[in-house]
Amino acid sequence: MTALCLVGSLSGFSQLYQDFNLSEYITPDIVRNELDFTLKSAGTFDDGEGSDNDVKGFNGSLGNVFKRYKNTRSFWSTQTASADFAGSYQNDYGLKNSHYDVSLLYLNTSRFYKQNNSFFEIGAYLRGGLIGSKETTPGSVTQKNHTNTVYAALPLHVGKGRIEQVEDARQAIYILENLSKRGVLTRKLTDAEIHSFAHTISTVKNKRFLDSRLRMIDEISTVDSFLVKNNFLASGGATYFTTLYDYWMYGDLFERGSGSVFSAGITPSFGYDEFEQSVSRNRSETSVKADVSFTYEKPVNLYWQRSAYAEVYGTYGYIRNDYETLTKYNSYRAGLSGKYGWGYYPTSRTNINFGVQENIYWSKLRTIDESPALSNALLTSVSSAFVDLYYYISPQLRFSATANLGLLYNRRLEDDSLTDKDYLRWNGNFMATLTYSLF
Repeated sequence: MTALCLVGSLSGFSQLYQDFNLSEYITPDIVRNELDFTLKSAGTFDDGEGSDNDVKGFNGSLGNVFKRYKNTRSFWSTQTASADFAGSYQNDYGLKNSHYDVSLLYLNTSRFYKQNNSFFEIGAYLRGGLIGSKETTPGSVTQKNHTNTVYAALPLHVGKGRIEQVEDARQAIYILENLSKRGVLTRKLTDAEIHSFAHTISTVKNKRFLDSRLRMIDEISTVDSFLVKNNFLASGGATYFTTLYDYWMYGDLFERGSGSVFSAGITPSFGYDEFEQSVSRNRSETSVKADVSFTYEKPVNLYWQRSAYAEVYGTYGYIRNDYETLTKYNSYRAGLSGKYGWGYYPTSRTNINFGVQENIYWSKLRTIDESPALSNALLTSVSSAFVDLYYYISPQLRFSATANLGLLYNRRLEDDSLTDKDYLRWNGNFMATLTYSLF
């Protein structure tokens, strides 16, 4: 994989626009919408020789996600809505088990900006789910389990700063560099002309088409008209259009940000879970969280990105747990988290991100109206390093990998009845994915 990245870097662009500063790009008024559908299914079958009982099973899921992003000088917002349904069935030598999971999610963050880049932020987080299972033993004994859950939060924040999305400016540089290499531009564009070209790219992506072919025709025609109108083209033809198509379709795969945001506020929330097994049980929690955070994104140059994030928070919660008897708790949580990373983008098809992150949090749970009161507290620290790699081998074949290595420290501060009080452990994970797209 290192060799692939090296090849991508060595075969990269000329240095004609290496001095262009992505941080100076100001995102124009844009609206982006995205709607994705996913359908998955799988099955297994095992015909055991000499047995009347076969092992068979299948599972499937259907989901959709809608995303909307809007950015103006006075308003910024992101919205996500999703619905997912998953189910499975398995017959394992007469033991029958079926399971279903339905979940709904809505997430909204909206900021209202003043001219000095200070803002008021309001958001919404809504999640609901239904989970059920049924298990039947060979003796026809059936056990059913159901879980219903709902969670709602209303974040309220004030802050200052904004992060501009500069990937469209990066795409403009990709296009200009490669057109220059192929000798189809009359000259090098000035920074002002590059900003104007990037604004054209950002604006044309706002349009919505049900037919992706019509969308591609409109976008390419708009970009081509800009270059022709300003007399930037020395020649056209197949070389020009194939290069333009290539870097239009695959030149803005990775988000790049520029700027910083400081935010502080509170988030009241409510959660409720109902479990129906042999007996019913329900649990509710009403809480309020106060937090202060800082986000920083800096394109060091065309190829390198520096990112940082830090947050301090504290939460109080009131919990009611009704299981055979009613028990009430006060919940206290506090934490500090931080992340620092670098991103390297040698070509439009390759990037690697790496860095370190730290999470320290303290939690305490104490019963109410019980004598003697039960209390326990826990201090946890998770220190980790991460690396993510993406390589776009071809329009059909893609490779991605991620790895994490962490050091986990837990310490019980109260409740001597717990035997596993303190421990220090290494943990890690690695995942590699090779994706082939038929069309």
